[in-house]
Formats: sequence, structure tokens, C-alpha cells
Amino acid sequence: MTIKKVEMFKEKIIGYCYSREHNKIQRELKKYSNISIPSTICNLPTYIENNKDKIDYSTYEHNNCFIGSGAIESSNKTIVHLRLKQAGMRWCVNGANYLLILRCFFESNHWNKIEQIVTNRLN
Repeated sequence: MTIKKVEMFKEKIIGYCYSREHNKIQRELKKYSNISIPSTICNLPTYIENNKDKIDYSTYEHNNCFIGSGAIESSNKTIVHLRLKQAGMRWCVNGANYLLILRCFFESNHWNKIEQIVTNRLN
């Protein structure tokens, strides 16, 4: 498949995701059922079938939700990696969870809520 055809295929599938036309996605994918996929690669037809009730891009966008994984990947780097994966650090599950909660408050500009909780406890 040429790069242009791959891009057209991708756009068609994404369009079906926006319009909740899962049956058209399955029909389109059946055209490629003769291609063998390594077992380490996600089986897209099975994934679509198992998750079709969750694939509703237009509703997610309407509710200001992220569709792609980029925001999550970026948050993972900002919240987890920069704080928990520094040289020589070791964490227990509870300690890491508490620290991640604090990082989430800080990164989402809600640190004042933490300050209020601490101030109220000290008074």
C-alpha cells in the first residue's frame, strides 16, 4: 500500500469513528483479512468489535475530551516520569500514589486547594 493509500484509509476509518459507523469499519477491514499480522500487534477488527460502544469521537469532542493518546502520553511524562523516575529514586505504591496526587494538583493549577487543606489542618 502506498503512503497516499494508507492516509486515505486512515482518514476513512477515522471518519467512520466520528459517525459511529462501526459496521463500515468492519466491512473495510475485511478487505485486508488476508494480511497476516504478528501476534504482538493489536488485532484491529477484534479491538473495534470489543470497543465499538466506546468509539464515539464526535461525542467525545463535543464534551471537550481528548481522542488521541498524545495528551495522556504528555501527562505521563510531566506527572510521572519527571518526578518519580529520577536517578536513585525508589517508591512504595502508597508513597508514589500520594506524590502523584500532589503532582496532579500542581500541574492542573489547583495547588491552592492543597494549601487550603494544609492550612485548615494546622489551625
